[in-house]
Amino acid sequence: MWKTVCLALGIAALASGTSLAEDLPGDPTLGRQLADGVCSACHKVEKGMDEPGRDGAPSFQTIADNPTMTPLAIRFILQSTEKQNMPNLILTADETDDIIAYIRGLHDGR
Repeated sequence: MWKTVCLALGIAALASGTSLAEDLPGDPTLGRQLADGVCSACHKVEKGMDEPGRDGAPSFQTIADNPTMTPLAIRFILQSTEKQNMPNLILTADETDDIIAYIRGLHDGR
């Protein structure tokens, strides 16, 4: 189901003209700090780390390089209360923007 939701959100974002290269709100430096403190227990958060983290959690690099993982799709996953195998994180809007900015900044066009 997770892949279906991501695919649907990615298609919707592309259909709406959303560009992956657009300027996004958020501070990627603060996003990296949050990722190190909150997300790294399960996810590999460093650039270039493609292997999954704990219990198969996708690395941030894998998320960044997945074309269906648009900022909207990442936001949906972070804010959803029905996550599979992921804790119910309580992030502020700014923290969510920071993590999205960090993840999107990892994309290297691979």
